[in-house]
Amino acid sequence: MPKSGEDAIPDPESWGVSAGDARELLRHQMCPICGRGPWKLPLNHVALKHGIDKFTMRDICGLKVKESVADADLSEASRQRAAAQDKTALHEAHKQGHGKYRVTRAGAKGKADGTAGVDMTALRDRAFTPEALAKRSDSWRRTWEAKSPEAKQATLDRLYEAKKPSLRPCGTVAAYGRGCRCDLCRAAHTAYRRARREPGSARDSVAPDSPADNRHAL
Repeated sequence: MPKSGEDAIPDPESWGVSAGDARELLRHQMCPICGRGPWKLPLNHVALKHGIDKFTMRDICGLKVKESVADADLSEASRQRAAAQDKTALHEAHKQGHGKYRVTRAGAKGKADGTAGVDMTALRDRAFTPEALAKRSDSWRRTWEAKSPEAKQATLDRLYEAKKPSLRPCGTVAAYGRGCRCDLCRAAHTAYRRARREPGSARDSVAPDSPADNRHAL
């Protein structure tokens, strides 16, 4: 593809048109070389089909680098035609979306007629009636009695470990769920975390007192 300044600039007379005629053809989105068109981007057609880059073509037609090639009236007509297009179908298809927030047809119908969630509410109400609670209690009791002594002991040990208090020393700086849960340690831990969240506080701020200094009788 020839570049501007390197090879001789083609003469528009060889195409059978003058420079002014070539400029007018470009403004109407027609190719000044082969006369075909209209092209949405006539300079791209000239570059790809005829091997003349857009800067050379602008020099031939007397157009500045940033000057619009298309005619102003033609551009306005294209703009009005695009604005008059009905894009309802496009927008509706976009609003349908995909993924977890997409509303199903049944869900949309339930919201429209006001029945969404009614079935679940009725199921919850039936699940917590005295009869349903007694039935579940009997089922749990039968399940427990059917277990072997080893399985019962394993279940009891697991429940005991879950309810057993933390063996960490009082005042240990750890995650809230693993540290001491007494009132004094909770207050110290809260003050320490609030100080860390204050703007301008250093990341290496002083932690609460050591476990040895903060121990107290429970």
